[in-house]
Amino acid sequence: ARNLILREAYNADLRVIRASGQGTTAPYQVHELTHQLEEFMSKNLTLAVVISGDHIEPVREALTEGLIKEGLQVVLLPSADTENAGMESHHLPELVVRGLVRVWPIDIQDPYFRYVRWCSDFEVVERVSQRILGSISRGGKEGHLSDREAMAKVVRMMQRDMSSEVARAIAAHIYGEVELPAEAVRPAGCPRDGLGPRPANATH
Repeated sequence: ARNLILREAYNADLRVIRASGQGTTAPYQVHELTHQLEEFMSKNLTLAVVISGDHIEPVREALTEGLIKEGLQVVLLPSADTENAGMESHHLPELVVRGLVRVWPIDIQDPYFRYVRWCSDFEVVERVSQRILGSISRGGKEGHLSDREAMAKVVRMMQRDMSSEVARAIAAHIYGEVELPAEAVRPAGCPRDGLGPRPANATH
């Protein structure tokens, strides 16, 4: 589909260069390929998003929205009771995007601004085998005039990052365009020993 879009751009140049003003007709159409891909993904490769830690809902919603925009099919991960009750196998996700997010205030000795740091670890996991296919870590810090405004700003930035950078990286890995490492390198300022225990004074 991407090659066809580039092809249209090249054909636009040929319409200027060629006396006939016509390019070579493509054997496929972008909308047809997109529809076929969506149909294939819905039947053969669905994902579930599971987030733990802080600000679970806004992070999950942003990442889910980003993955859907990338053409991936996202479904709810059933509970153990639902699965054991005989849920159809084709309704179960093949992959699980498992994430842990932590947010906490930090003291930078700034007389005017208050700062909040966030860190996240994500893994793309095969649901049945629990094999980790790839990992990605993201993080950052935001500042504002009050703790409350700084926290609100960091949540907005997390949502933006989830729906764009993280979703694109996961989609590119699934589509085979790039390969995520088995263990991602965390950004500077994030805990080196993992995101397990919540730092002191962390906010839910």
